[in-house]
Order: sequence, then C-alpha cells, then structure tokens
Amino acid sequence: MNSKALLILAVLYAPLWVVAQSTELDKPPALVAMEEARKAITGRIEWQALPGGDAEKALSFVSRIAKNGDEIFEHRGDPEGWTLFTGQGALGISKYPQIYMRNREGYWYHQETGTGVSVWLESGAPPATEWSNPYPRKMKQVRAVGVTDRSDAVEYTRGLSAIWDDAQDEIQRWEQRREGGKYVVVAHRRSGATTRWVIDPQRGWNAERIVSEFPFPSPTPDGRTKSTREAVCTLERFGETWFPRRTDYYRDGELLDSVVVRAARLNQPDDPPQFTPTDMGVESGMGVSVQNPTPEMGGHTPRKWNGGAIVTSDQFYADLKAGKCDWGPTFQRINRTGRYESPYDTPEQRRAREIATARMASRLGQTRHKGLWEEYVEQFIKKYDLNEEQTQQAHAVLAECQQEANRIRAKTAERWADFDALIEQARARSEAEKVQQLTEKRDALLKPIEAIFERVLKPRLEKIPTRAQRRAAEKAKPDSP
Repeated sequence: MNSKALLILAVLYAPLWVVAQSTELDKPPALVAMEEARKAITGRIEWQALPGGDAEKALSFVSRIAKNGDEIFEHRGDPEGWTLFTGQGALGISKYPQIYMRNREGYWYHQETGTGVSVWLESGAPPATEWSNPYPRKMKQVRAVGVTDRSDAVEYTRGLSAIWDDAQDEIQRWEQRREGGKYVVVAHRRSGATTRWVIDPQRGWNAERIVSEFPFPSPTPDGRTKSTREAVCTLERFGETWFPRRTDYYRDGELLDSVVVRAARLNQPDDPPQFTPTDMGVESGMGVSVQNPTPEMGGHTPRKWNGGAIVTSDQFYADLKAGKCDWGPTFQRINRTGRYESPYDTPEQRRAREIATARMASRLGQTRHKGLWEEYVEQFIKKYDLNEEQTQQAHAVLAECQQEANRIRAKTAERWADFDALIEQARARSEAEKVQQLTEKRDALLKPIEAIFERVLKPRLEKIPTRAQRRAAEKAKPDSP
C-alpha cells in the first residue's frame, strides 16, 4: 500500500473515529498506515543503541531488509569492538561480528570471517519449546524503532506487532482524531492506562511522539498521580523515505535508551530481492550445522554450503573433485598458508590459536613418518604389481621399521616435550629467532627415524620384486614412489 493510498484511508475516517473494541477490522487507520509504511521499508540501516543515551556505551548494528522481507542483522559491537559478553554483560569475550539472518529457509547464524554457519530450518524438526530456537531472540528489527513508547519493540520477537500486542493490559477502546495536519491515536487500556501516538502523514506516517500514562490508585507521598513512558522521535528523510534519525525513550522524565540511525539507504530499486547465506558472508566449503534435523534429513550428517545450497560433505567433495564447485576465499587462503587468521581475533585468541597450532604441528612432527612410510609402501606395491605373498613381505618390513621408529620416539619423548615447553616460552616472549633455533634442535631428534627410512625400509623393499616385475615396471614407467 503506497503513501497516497494510506493518506486517503486515514482521511476517510477523520476528524473523529472511535470504536468500542479492538479487532483486526477496527484498528485505527493512521496506526495501520504507520505499520504498513514500516513493513514496506527495504534497504540497509546502520544504527546504534545507547543505554541511558550514553554514546560511550553504544552498541552498533546493521540491519538489511530484502524486498521479499528477508532480514539480516549484524551486531558490530561496542566502542571497543566487543560483540559477545559474559552472562552479566560486564566482560567482553569476543570481537567477531555476530551475523543473523531470517529468510524463507529459516534462521541462520554466522560469525564474520568464521568458517561455518548454523541454521534452524523451517523444514526441520519443530522446536520443543519457544526457547529451543535461540536465534530470533538474538536479532533486532530496526523497522520497529519509534512505533511504541518502549525500546524493546526492536527485539525481533516483538517487532511491529508490539503496536498492538499487550496481553498484560489489553486495549479495550481506540480513538483517532485529526489535529492540524497530524493524527492523534489513543489506546484506552483495561487498567485505565492510555497510550497516545502523534502521527505525521506528511513524513512517512511516522510517530513524532508516543506517550503512555499509568494512573496511580492514589497519589504518592510526593504528590504524583501517574507514571509515564514516552518516545520522542526526530524524523529525517533518507532519500524519499522518512524514518526516525533519533528516538529517545523516557520513563517519568528519565532518559532510558536512545536509538540513533547513523546512515540509511532505503527503498531503492536495486535493493536485493532476497537473501541467502552468501549475503551474510558464508562462503563455498564452509560447514553447515543444522540445529533441528529430522531423521529424513539424515540427522546430523556433516553438511557444507556449496555457494548455492546446503549439501552433504560427501557431495561437496565429490563435486569439488569433478570441478563443479570450489573452495571460497577463506578456505583457499587456509589451504595455501596452512593457518586460519581473523582480524577480529583478540591477542588472547590469537595466542591460544598459535599454541594449539604449534602443539598440533609438534604431534604431527613426531608421527609424520608413519603416514609417509605407509603411502610409500602402498605405491611400491602398486608400482611392481606385487603378488599376495610379496605384499605381506612388504607390510612386514614396514611393521618392523615402524616398531623401531616408535622405540626411538618413546626414548626421545621427554626431550621433545622439554623443547616444546621452551619453544612456547620463547614464542610468548616474541623471540622468533630463538623459536626457530629450538624448533630445529627439537626436529633433529627425528633424524634417527629418517635414517630408518633411507637405510632400512627402502633397501629391504627393493629386494622383494623379481627381475620380471622390475622390467614390467620400467616399461610402464609410472611415477616413482
């Protein structure tokens, strides 16, 4: 419904409109026009929530709305960049921007620059309770700023429905009247409380002010007869669309919260028609964790995003091998460098990842010969087309060599661990040269194992093939193991 149609609708009911009960058909037209104007908003809004109006405590967000109603909500963090906090909210624990999406498939969650995404699918198992799916409670709906006297209308679970819903104090009667060029809508509640909207049809059917009054049964000792809640909206036009630039929320004159729009690009022809995981930063090859799979879906089968759909990991790797898909930029970088890095890592997270990577490299360093030797033997068997008896001989040689390597590894394990401790200490002090020196000394402990490969395993394997097998292998000229 366009603004002209909404204006005609409201004018038809001016200057006075009163109903005795609140049903879908008798909602005040001006309030309906405000709701419809907000529903029609698409685009991108950068905004902040200021507790107590304090900019030093501001939380920054980005909301994106597609033409079909899909939404992406980004939590960009506090002034220091923290996006996740302890249960009490006093201590920041992560700076990764938290990205949430609601589209036709379900609710999605991704940490910017992360390597995976979680999803609660509409087609999956229904939630056991209203708390089973956590993602709606993490999102916010900026289109609902300044539609009620409370800032919690921007919570995704409330949103624009907060205009009408109040189970604790239901609305029993509505009024709408014209005052100058504006509409005043009043909701009369069961308790005797009232809520009044002052709506400007010339500025996008936005409310300039919303005031709720709650009468006391008797005056307070200081003479007060009522409590008030209020929202005051400073309206601004973004392109051709009016929207609150700033909304301040008060209780009894005290500023509780402010919502400030930093930038907005609204209702443009090139706004996206819909959103997919790609729009929230999910790349091809990233893992997909379905939170509510059904048995028909294969339960918790490992899955990946292939750039266009959720597929099983097996299917992704098969398509990768067939050239039908490829890794996204993040995994291409990991595959190239052998490490994962994020600009949002805190020093503590970076340090923990470096330690974990070093420890894994240390463990792999101690045992890397095992896989290499096994691969060499299997290639040797294939190269010379060894028969069953010869294959058993080759495996027996491998087992003896591995047994000797394990003996050496056990003998040097304590010294290896000592070097690891010294390496970690040097790394903590950022002594790169010392780290390299200690690593070289530690890795030198593997030289006796490397000698087994060159002086024992390879020579003993070479005695197994017959002359005929060697001639056949030479004629075929396969890659040497």
